[in-house]
Amino acid sequence: MMIAVISFVFVLIYFVASLFFINHFYFNTYINDETFSLMSLKDTNESIRQSIEHYELNIKGRGGLSDKIIGKEINITYEPDDQIGQFLKEQNPLLWPISVFRSSHYNADHLVNFDQELLIEKIEDLSFNQKENIIMPQDARISDYDEEQGQYRIIEESEGTLLDQEKVLQSISQAVYGLFLESSLEESNAYISPKIYLEDESLQNSVKRMNQYVGTSITYELSELKEVLNHSVIHKWIKNENGHVFLDEEQIKGYVKEFSKKYNTYGKNREFKTTSGNTIKLPSGGYGWLIDQEAEFQMLMSNIENGDVLSREPIYSVRGYTRAENDIGSTYVEADLGNQHLYFYQNGELILETDLVSGNMVKGFATPPGVFGITYKARNATLRGEDYETPVNYWIPFNGNIGLHDAVWRKSFGGDIYINHGSHGCLNLPKDKAEELYSLTEQGMPVVCYY
Repeated sequence: MMIAVISFVFVLIYFVASLFFINHFYFNTYINDETFSLMSLKDTNESIRQSIEHYELNIKGRGGLSDKIIGKEINITYEPDDQIGQFLKEQNPLLWPISVFRSSHYNADHLVNFDQELLIEKIEDLSFNQKENIIMPQDARISDYDEEQGQYRIIEESEGTLLDQEKVLQSISQAVYGLFLESSLEESNAYISPKIYLEDESLQNSVKRMNQYVGTSITYELSELKEVLNHSVIHKWIKNENGHVFLDEEQIKGYVKEFSKKYNTYGKNREFKTTSGNTIKLPSGGYGWLIDQEAEFQMLMSNIENGDVLSREPIYSVRGYTRAENDIGSTYVEADLGNQHLYFYQNGELILETDLVSGNMVKGFATPPGVFGITYKARNATLRGEDYETPVNYWIPFNGNIGLHDAVWRKSFGGDIYINHGSHGCLNLPKDKAEELYSLTEQGMPVVCYY
């Protein structure tokens, strides 16, 4: 009997509550995050109406900055429609017990009206929009060259506090329409973001390429002379324009030009100390070192783009015999044309000397003075000109068709023979001396001629 009574009571309570929830919200009912549990539709509307009189929207931004918009200042008014009633209709009164254990959340998006122009004015006056609180966003970017670290790095992006005013208006309007008490500019994505972030693939590739460039080290080998080209100069040639990384070709060409000017000796006059002890100034002749500037530029560009670390010679279009400061060095042929005498020095030691006959002065075949390099050597050559064809045993050309060779047709050498009876410009030598000189010389070796 007792169980039946208890059961009846529970059933009665259930049906009475079910009738109650036809016109009242469930337990744990929230509209726009405000609780309206067990309230009727009429009471809910009245509660909303009363809350409008004191309505304030708290707005949170970055860096702990906050501000508020007061409802009265934008002429807010409650405009009830069927949204709230529709929420109530969605309830099944017979299922009310589940609301004890589970909450129901509804979002009403247009509970009120307000003056849009006044809201825009208020937004403009918010602390977030004041000049002193605005920090411009900055893209992630590549740093200037770090001399100490010897590399470039990526400077991380800065989010800043600059707002997208359209998104701010949209976010705050939605919050006011729904009578939310709080709005987050961060959560509304109202801040203008940087366009380029630290992880940007293009940025990562650019800094990698730039660091590869400054990782280049070229040691130019110029015999005992050496010059190192590395990051201290190369970083000045790297350009980064709007994410496009490239090498300044004009600057690199300028470097090659100045480098060539510093180390080229071809075409330059030289001082030379003769066997007699006099120091003379020699015309340029056709001897020395000449860097091929275009080829060297192309090679240097390739070295930098690959980040090469190596030692090499410059690319020469003309090579001398030695890269010593005095590029004649200590092994050379010396032809004293004024005294018609020849000397051969090897590593500074006089190995051979002989009288010679040079070009005929009267006929205008004078042997040109200057410094030249031996072009090649040949045995049993035939020398040809407009009015001659002469076979020789030893041929050592050094200035076009002018060279050293034996002259078996001559019975004497030296003196003043050359003035009226000299050669067509070549240096005529006794056969035995020509043979010995032939065995001692090689291609490129300098030949010094002077009067």
